Amino acid sequence: MKGIRFQSRMLYKRRRRFNFTPYLFIFLMVGICIAALLSGLWYFANLRYWQVSRISIMGNETIDKDSLNRTIEELLSGRFLFFVPRSQYFFLSASSLGGALKGRFPKIRNISVTKTFPDSLDVRLQEREIFIVYCFMAEHSSPVLSQPTPSAPPSLNGGQTSDCFYVDRDGVVFETPVTIAGSAFPMILDDETKDFSPGASIVSGEVLLFLERARVLLKDKLQVGLRSLTLSKDIPKDYLIETGGGYYLIVSRDQDQSGWLSSLKTLLETRLKDKVSEVDYIDLRFGSKIFYKLKGGAQKSG
Repeated sequence: MKGIRFQSRMLYKRRRRFNFTPYLFIFLMVGICIAALLSGLWYFANLRYWQVSRISIMGNETIDKDSLNRTIEELLSGRFLFFVPRSQYFFLSASSLGGALKGRFPKIRNISVTKTFPDSLDVRLQEREIFIVYCFMAEHSSPVLSQPTPSAPPSLNGGQTSDCFYVDRDGVVFETPVTIAGSAFPMILDDETKDFSPGASIVSGEVLLFLERARVLLKDKLQVGLRSLTLSKDIPKDYLIETGGGYYLIVSRDQDQSGWLSSLKTLLETRLKDKVSEVDYIDLRFGSKIFYKLKGGAQKSG
């Protein structure tokens, strides 16, 4: 009997039970929960209730309101991460939208974008105001203004203005004028190569301050306007000023304006009193030693 029992144990081995674990079940449940969560997020993210659809724009004076609306709608189109609309209230970044609008419309100086739950957007902006007209002189055939012997000033007619832009008091270029003929704004002419784009600062505060002060002093002391200020690589230490009186002034960039203005006033009221209309240019770079030239005449000192 013992032999038979041993033999049966050898012939019929006990089968090992399968140890079932819940791993597969857990994996399936996690997958279902993730899918449900994503579906719920997609559903709530796409609800019309909190899609920004009401846009209020205030402060625009010359910028077309329809263009602003179209640009905002364009910026709010599309989706984040393939399923969240960019117009979704909670995902919309007001600061990013304001920066994008400022980049698209260089004439915007300041902008504030505010969201109002659940679907409103309030855009308030301040436009840049024209201060000067800036023109880049593509070509300039002027002689060099050398020291100590001054020569004729650069002829503005000898240069060709290839690009002109409106510039605000911050020195930021923001718009191309339709025409510069008879412009009511003073001009800055520059023959140095510039690499810039609309919305960038192109004129330094130092130059703008000089132009503004010179314009005020000329108007107050001599009752003459300032038409243009030339920055030329031929005269890196000096400015060339075109006045409303039809003559030019050559002044040093680091010279006190009240000093050369006093010398100019004295010259115009004495030696050139009856010849102002004949003056071509006046060189005020050498203190009390003033050089001037009458139209069609030779250079003289005063």
